[in-house]
Amino acid sequence: MFILRKIALFPVHLAPFIRDELSKQDDAKWQSISMLQLKSPMIALLLSLGAGPYGADRFYLGDTALGVCKLVATVVWIITLIIQGLNKTPSNALLLLFLITTSIVILWYFIDIFLVTEKTKKLNYNKLLTSLN
Repeated sequence: MFILRKIALFPVHLAPFIRDELSKQDDAKWQSISMLQLKSPMIALLLSLGAGPYGADRFYLGDTALGVCKLVATVVWIITLIIQGLNKTPSNALLLLFLITTSIVILWYFIDIFLVTEKTKKLNYNKLLTSLN
């Protein structure tokens, strides 16, 4: 029953392994398994789409260091964008910094959109395995 209700939270190709591992557990273990706080891949994806450049998806998954890095990259990008707009003759160094941060923010945003759901499912799977052992 657990697998049927929660299969969308785990990698699909690991469902048979999860089913086998769960069938080996005694009744005392089921309470701790049912109390697991699993992350939703859909929420992670929505956070990535809506607030990904600010690191919201990474913070949601508990990956604080990368969340802070994404946030800092976005803040630097916004600051350089503002300075570029205020300067009548922007410097080459500032323009280079703007192009680098723009590339980082955009690439990281799109990469995370495609990887965040699978990362969430793997995180849930590892949490389940830890609980089972």
